Amino acid sequence: MRSSWAVSGPGVRRRQPFRLETSFWVSAWRADVAANCLDLFAMIPPKAVEQEIQENDPLFPAGEFPYATLFRHLRDKMLDPPDPEPDPLNLLGHGERAAIPFAQHLKVPLLVNEAKAKKYATNAGLTVITVPATIVVLYRHGVISNNAAWRKLELLKGNTAAEIIGDAAAALSALGA
Repeated sequence: MRSSWAVSGPGVRRRQPFRLETSFWVSAWRADVAANCLDLFAMIPPKAVEQEIQENDPLFPAGEFPYATLFRHLRDKMLDPPDPEPDPLNLLGHGERAAIPFAQHLKVPLLVNEAKAKKYATNAGLTVITVPATIVVLYRHGVISNNAAWRKLELLKGNTAAEIIGDAAAALSALGA
């Protein structure tokens, strides 16, 4: 695990630290862009988010969700959170309660894909990046094709707010996708 906050290397531009929230990771995995996110963001998962991602299915406790397997394999490419972590909020989901105050404390953007958490964090003055917005960035930079971008948005429709999908679809259309 990395503790340096300035990430760079051959072919990698300097990446700004971003606070990772569970919904972002799971949705990034679902849209098949989780690994691409490591090229864009220096992700910092709070301990609560890491624990939430790695929770086993209660119906199959010996198993592991595929997004958790990918997280486990890529965790050493992410930054470690500073210690101690700020106190969590008393609302929203488990990972969101930890990620939002941490992003505020560190003054870094938040990677989140839940509409309620996005609204709360935006109202708190945080910059928020969603998975659909990330798909737009990947298309804009030529990492994925227009067909791939639309397919990835389609994969998110079942668990991402229509407004978030709609904003990304409008941006893709404006870019000529």
